[in-house]
Amino acid sequence: MTLDSINAVDTEKPSVQEIPYTGAQFVSIPEFQGIGTAVGQLFSAALLQATCSRIRRCRWHRASSPAK
Repeated sequence: MTLDSINAVDTEKPSVQEIPYTGAQFVSIPEFQGIGTAVGQLFSAALLQATCSRIRRCRWHRASSPAK
């Protein structure tokens, strides 16, 4: 299945939307996957932090939170 997916890539039109470039990338080294995982985790943490900060600033949240 993985090899079929790789072989099915259209490098002349690699995206559903119009883009100004062609090509595709596949790197089969563990470090590449590790970097992708690490970046994804950092992005997720940053997004969660931003969301939590917004919730804390929300007036509704302050009004409904128990007093400390």
